[in-house]
Amino acid sequence: MLTLCTRVHKMTDRQVAVAALSAGAVIAAIGDLLRGLRLRPTGAVVTELCRYPIKSLSRETLDSVVVAAECAFPGDREWAILRGEHLHEHDPTRSRWLHKAKFHVAMLDEQLSALRIAYSADTQRLEARDQADKTVLDTVLGTDDGRQKAERYFAEFLGTERLNCSAEGVPLRLVRSDVPGHCFHN
Repeated sequence: MLTLCTRVHKMTDRQVAVAALSAGAVIAAIGDLLRGLRLRPTGAVVTELCRYPIKSLSRETLDSVVVAAECAFPGDREWAILRGEHLHEHDPTRSRWLHKAKFHVAMLDEQLSALRIAYSADTQRLEARDQADKTVLDTVLGTDDGRQKAERYFAEFLGTERLNCSAEGVPLRLVRSDVPGHCFHN
């Protein structure tokens, strides 16, 4: 589910249901709202736009974003850290939902919440900072070398010795879908 970080008052049950939909559905519902097909204006105001570039890592607050009907929120959960024992379940050419337990997420790997990240969707540059605001990772995920550098960092950060590796000995993989609009939502 996409967290839009909104502050909305006096919501009807229908509005609450819409707020809980995935980003694509919310965008489609907004399109319907504007076309007057399903919903009437409610006076709700979006006060903050947030995205999580890598599933379960820190969020980024955006000043603005261009959205399209029936598309994912741009750059939100574009990447995910897949557990080594589940590598065989990810096919980047197909859009397929995988349960959050198959990924390294803060709910299961609490230390991930200590990292603060900045990500540029245009350049695919990822910067991670620790709690002391020290840069601990700076790489470009769009290159094999950059992605592998990030994978090595996350494996070491999470503790390689406690990770369940794939049959090939891979502890984790930073994955992205090749399917336009796919994201790693819960």
